Amino acid sequence: MKFDYNVLKNSEIFAINRLDATSSHKFFRDENCSSDFLQSLNGKWEFFYAENYAQSLDAEKMDTFPNTINVPGHIQLQGFDVPQYVNVMYPWEAKEKLNVGETPEIFNPIGTYKKIFDIKDYNNNKSYIIRFEGVESAMAIWINNEFVGYSEDSFTRSEFDITKFVKESENTIIVKVFKWCSASWLEDQDFWRFSGIFRDVFIYEKPTIHIEDLFIKTYLNNDFTKSTLSILHKTKNANESICKLALYYENEVLIKQNIDLTKNEISLNITSPKLWSAEEPNLYTLKLSIYNKNNELQEVVMQKVGFRKIEIKNSIIHINGKRVVFNGINRHEFSAKNGRAITKEDILQDILICKQNNINAIRTSHYPNNSYFYELCDEYGIYVIDEANLETHGTWASIFWLEDKKDDILPYDNPKWTNAVLDRANSMLQRDKNHPSIIFWSCGNESFGGENIYKMSKLFKEKDDTRLVHYEGICLDRRFNETSDVESRMYPPVTDIENFLKVHRDKPYICCEYSHAMGNSNGALIKYTNLTETEPLYQGGFIWDFCDQAIEKISPNGETFLAYGGDFYDRPCDYDFSCNGIVFANREISPKMPEVKYCYQNFKIDIYNDNFTILNKNLFINTSNYDCIINILENGKTIKTETIKIDVLPSEIKQYKLPVNTYDFNSKNEYTIIISICLNKDTNWAKQGHEVAFEQKTFGKMIVKQNTNIKPILIDDFNNVGILCEDCQIMFSKVKGALVSYKVKGNELLEDICMPNFWRAPLQNDTGANFPFELAFWKSASMYAKGQIKNIKEHDNFISLDIDYLIPFDTNIVTSNYKIYGDGTINICINVNKTDKVIYMSELGFIFKLPLQYDKFIWYGKGDLENYVDRKNGYKIGLYEKTVEENYVNYTMPQECGNYSDIRYAILKNNEGIGMKVFGDMLNVSALYYTPHELENAKHKYSLPKPYQVVLKIASHQMGVGGDNSWGATAHEEFLLKNNKSYTCNFSISPIK
Repeated sequence: MKFDYNVLKNSEIFAINRLDATSSHKFFRDENCSSDFLQSLNGKWEFFYAENYAQSLDAEKMDTFPNTINVPGHIQLQGFDVPQYVNVMYPWEAKEKLNVGETPEIFNPIGTYKKIFDIKDYNNNKSYIIRFEGVESAMAIWINNEFVGYSEDSFTRSEFDITKFVKESENTIIVKVFKWCSASWLEDQDFWRFSGIFRDVFIYEKPTIHIEDLFIKTYLNNDFTKSTLSILHKTKNANESICKLALYYENEVLIKQNIDLTKNEISLNITSPKLWSAEEPNLYTLKLSIYNKNNELQEVVMQKVGFRKIEIKNSIIHINGKRVVFNGINRHEFSAKNGRAITKEDILQDILICKQNNINAIRTSHYPNNSYFYELCDEYGIYVIDEANLETHGTWASIFWLEDKKDDILPYDNPKWTNAVLDRANSMLQRDKNHPSIIFWSCGNESFGGENIYKMSKLFKEKDDTRLVHYEGICLDRRFNETSDVESRMYPPVTDIENFLKVHRDKPYICCEYSHAMGNSNGALIKYTNLTETEPLYQGGFIWDFCDQAIEKISPNGETFLAYGGDFYDRPCDYDFSCNGIVFANREISPKMPEVKYCYQNFKIDIYNDNFTILNKNLFINTSNYDCIINILENGKTIKTETIKIDVLPSEIKQYKLPVNTYDFNSKNEYTIIISICLNKDTNWAKQGHEVAFEQKTFGKMIVKQNTNIKPILIDDFNNVGILCEDCQIMFSKVKGALVSYKVKGNELLEDICMPNFWRAPLQNDTGANFPFELAFWKSASMYAKGQIKNIKEHDNFISLDIDYLIPFDTNIVTSNYKIYGDGTINICINVNKTDKVIYMSELGFIFKLPLQYDKFIWYGKGDLENYVDRKNGYKIGLYEKTVEENYVNYTMPQECGNYSDIRYAILKNNEGIGMKVFGDMLNVSALYYTPHELENAKHKYSLPKPYQVVLKIASHQMGVGGDNSWGATAHEEFLLKNNKSYTCNFSISPIK
């Protein structure tokens, strides 16, 4: 048989000689399960790169290829072709005009791989299989110059029987990997476009007697006291076998018996099974030892088993009889160094981050993941939506309302694509079916609706009666509403969820994507998580997404940076729209994570004057593994810590006594009670002392002491106004209409004139809502306002003056008043009158620019990571210290960052302790090296100017960061600054001497 290149263009041919998909169970040579049958072909391969198929034919004439490449790995990250990031549009758009289903001809990179290998312990009486865990997006295989087979579907394994092609040594394998084929129309996910052999490659010897396929199911009775363990299998040469079965829990043998493999189903009765859940991921081990009639060991199969029951009762999803809430994230497989060719260490790190931050569910967006991922989800306890490798967003996003274009939508009702999508569904199910962590099979993502997707759903339900089926797109095409067992939506406002469920109560409701985490985002997340407590049919959601998709690259000035779409001169592209993670691409935790962790925590704590209550929101575990730690802070400093034992059953609430009575607090100080629930012993995902939940409450108010007995001296001159204070000289320029000098003990603290500020460097959410255009009025006001000093007056213990600010297009809306006291304190009050020029304002505040040496930043407020008015629940009140450099948050595209909310006071000082203190009532303060305009102008951190000043930004009002979505949604109503009313900013600065 010869390979025909035309199969790439045929949607009805997606595999040639590929073996039927089977389970991913493991099998070993010995009873200790220390030696498997796998022989890795990972490592260096010879490589030939061509831009199209015609050019790739040269490779077949070469004895030695000119290059080498690593397997697993992407072609585009190893010096050939370039990575390309696109979201909805197809990557070949505007390069080659294609009809739906056609394959690019002019530029369609082909990587030809070659390797010479021997087969260990070769036996010509045995069968040999080659397994590719993932190849993007199509491959053809030759061994010893004989065509073996062809396969599509980038994200499930492909196996071929190579017995008749191989010999003991000096075997030559050639694999042609095609970047795009007809199936690429089914793989239009929002991700970087790569190609290559990016997952493991193995050859394995198939034992003479071999369990080819295994499906473990658990059926629990109504009170979960008994279970039937069903073992479905397909065994080669079963009639020649003797099988010894053993079922273990930890090291205890529960069942040991011989079974008859000629029967395709074996059932075992289990009493009092320990149930699997994300909270208690109890796993049993099933061991099947296969012998021949001569009592010679053939193989040992080892499979983890989790007893759990998934069902919908009264339109609510239950796991083991309890209503579950999915505190989830969407997760791409991605590494800043290796793209989707991630390592086991990468996968484990992701699971640990999820567990440590109260994330209990993952949707595999939008393809089956590396098999190791599911093993870890089983072991550590993560609920999984396992999603088929299907997305056709680009075929329908702009035309789905046009009846005459429905034939272009894939897969829809088109019979030419039916078998291809069913094959993808089946390949995923067969490989992953033995993982208890998988709660849903998902028919794919953003592929509209139609009969083909309905057939995928039917396949899932016919082959597996133990799980639910998920598909979001039925909301676009209700003809096959039964496709999905749940109502699943993307990015609905909370009010839309509430309104929908007032009418439609036939299905559970989840958000398969919500709280779009692009850049500085995730505002108002708590509104969604609070809804899970008041609306039983709403059962949580999956944040988009877990990790920024950005790739390490070297900048023009030699720095390593995280690159996004367009940075590789990839066109078309969607630029930084791939950077939506609650962790950065290098796995550093972003400042958004504490809010996620708080909103997802499984304990609700309420603090009162002399007691507090704890509600244990866990479904299955009590608090025996946790301690309760109570910290009492006075003006941000801890003055008392006490640890108490708590005993709260699942879903129970209990009251405990505080170690203080808040009525005894000093009325001149502020006190904060912080109650933390922490692990009291090590787990496999966190160390003892790890905090899983907290709550805080303040009592009283700190009074900032100020010396008002010293009388300042006024020098009202022709061009300037001077004010002499204790160890402090202050100057206002009448020409500039601004504060221009603030000297403390002879040290000038001002690098530039001081002006009001109404602008922040736009976030991606701001840009998506068109705010840079609609609010540009306030950018002009921040950059070009003209101050006019008037009403200079002496009072008993202070001097006052007013400054009116003329701003472009509207001259009479900003006024200010300054009061200068003898100790050097300046009280600044800015008033902004309502205006009809623009609907919203980014923020209202003031900017001071200090010399570079004033880089020690101390604040009393919320921290220690940045936080904002609509994203500040997960941040503790306290006294914190950082350098200005540490305040910068390295979002992949520079934007507003480094803000801290609920600030009582903040200090900037140099190494000698000279500096400036800012204080007021719950301010927003940031200290960076850059102005909002410098941040806005930069596309990467390396393009920011070299630090030359410290920019202290103070705001009494600031718009929320938003995050319902990043393409039109604003921050929630209560977090917007509407210009139909007036605003006042009031704060003070004082010298640090």
